[in-house]
Amino acid sequence: MNKSYVTGCDVYTYGLDCKRCGNCSGGVQCNHVTGTCPHGCDPGMHGDKCDKECDGHTYGFGCNQSCGNCSGGVQCDHVTGRCPNGCVAGMYGDRCDLACGSYIYGSECKELCGNCRNEEPCHHVDGTCPSGCEIGAYGATCKESCGNCSNGDTCNNVDRSCPYGCDVGVYGKTCDEACQSGRYGISCAKACGQNCQGCSRFTGVCEFGCHPEWTGTFCEKRSDYVFRYFFVM
Repeated sequence: MNKSYVTGCDVYTYGLDCKRCGNCSGGVQCNHVTGTCPHGCDPGMHGDKCDKECDGHTYGFGCNQSCGNCSGGVQCDHVTGRCPNGCVAGMYGDRCDLACGSYIYGSECKELCGNCRNEEPCHHVDGTCPSGCEIGAYGATCKESCGNCSNGDTCNNVDRSCPYGCDVGVYGKTCDEACQSGRYGISCAKACGQNCQGCSRFTGVCEFGCHPEWTGTFCEKRSDYVFRYFFVM
C-alpha cells in the first residue's frame, strides 16, 4: 500500500518525493500535496511554492519593493534590499535609495561641491553647478581657480581665459604667468625703463637700482654726480 502524504513525509515537505517546502510566510507548513504556501511567502521569496528569490531589482514581501541604485547595477539583497557593493555615484544609504544632500555629491557622497554661483547646491551625481561658477572659479565643478583677470573679472568657466585681459603683473591666456624680465603693468604690456637694472612687474619701479649715471624711481633722470663731474672738468 502506498504511504500517505501526511504520514510518510517529514514536516515542511510535500508530494510523493517529500520535497522541501519553500519559504512560506510565518514558517507554516506548505500544502502537503502541491507545496503551495497558504498565506504567501516570507520576504524576499516569490512563486506559488515560495521557492524563488526576488530578482529583477526587487526585494521584500511579494518582491514588491524596488532596489535602489546599487553600484554596477547588481541585484540588491532579495530580503533586505541592501546593496552588496555600495551605491552608484550620487546615492547613499544601505539600500542606495537616498540622493546625496546639499553641497555633496559623487561616490558615497564624499565629494564637496565647488564654488557654484549664488551658493547653489551642485548636482548630486557629477557635481556640476546648475547656473555656472562663482566669480574667480571655473571648470565643470567650479573647483579650479581663475588667474588674475583684469578688474577682478571672472574667467571663462570652460577654458579659464580672461575676457578683458589680465591684471597688473601677469599675462597669458589664463593670466597666471608672471611678467617676463623687463615687462610690467596690465597684461605686462609696458616695458621697464631702459636704464633699470630690473623693475617691479606690478608698478614698473626700478626696485633693483639703475644703470650707472642714472637715478629716479624709473631711472629716468641723469645722476647729479655725472653733471658735477663734467662741470668740474
